[in-house]
Amino acid sequence: MCGRFADYIPRKELADFLDLDDVQIDLPLRYNVAPTQRVRVVGETREGGRKVAALRCGLVPASARDASKGYINARAETITQRAS
Repeated sequence: MCGRFADYIPRKELADFLDLDDVQIDLPLRYNVAPTQRVRVVGETREGGRKVAALRCGLVPASARDASKGYINARAETITQRAS
């Protein structure tokens, strides 16, 4: 089963907690984020600061020809039977 997580902290609280000027990404708050949904991700810039971006959650295997259709639900039960 794929991992899931919650993303329910309002923009202002997230900016205060992470010491950011502002969080420009305005996505719906969710208590159950699933693969293929866009989420807020905090990363470090080359200058050493922090930046928030919206990225798609999920795993795209190297064997996928089209990333928009390649998201998988990786399962340990079928690891020896599938290329992904």
